[in-house]
Amino acid sequence: MQRDDEIQALCAWADANQLPYKCLPRDMEVLYSLTILKLFRKNLTELPTSLGCLTNLKKFNVFSNRLTCIPVQLMNCKNLELLNLKKNMISSIPPEIGQLTKLRYLDLNVNALSALPKEIGELTSLESLFLFGNDLRALPKEIIKLKNLSTLELDGNPRLVLSSAQQEWIEELKTNGCDVFGPSEGDVQ
Repeated sequence: MQRDDEIQALCAWADANQLPYKCLPRDMEVLYSLTILKLFRKNLTELPTSLGCLTNLKKFNVFSNRLTCIPVQLMNCKNLELLNLKKNMISSIPPEIGQLTKLRYLDLNVNALSALPKEIGELTSLESLFLFGNDLRALPKEIIKLKNLSTLELDGNPRLVLSSAQQEWIEELKTNGCDVFGPSEGDVQ
């Protein structure tokens, strides 16, 4: 699909979901240069694959919807620095998330995640990672590559068990001034 066709598909999706112009402009030139997109509390159940054509996007807020998945094409937005997906029903994150190497803020609080892809460890610019209120059982071993975190929230994952290497990583983060919330001390294997 050509970029113009993707923009037209995105506009058609916005119209079908009755999104106001101020949320998602219908002007092609404006969309090409769009850096911030706020689609929170819109009762959305899916995102269009055509979102991937918004390659200048830096901040995407789509919290408090009813999303169950994230289109892989969103990972084409390589300039993303902030991705807020909290309070949805997302059950998995595509491995292609590792392509978002400029991402500094990732909020996945209050979703239905039971696992994270190992590619989460490729987000080496990440400063804030919020995972509260999911059903995580383990973290991928690659997560210890995230050395720039200043905030890590793991509370609200009652089945989460950390390896000893991950527990050491958390202690190192704390030593370096990172605010770490959860898990409880006994959740180490």
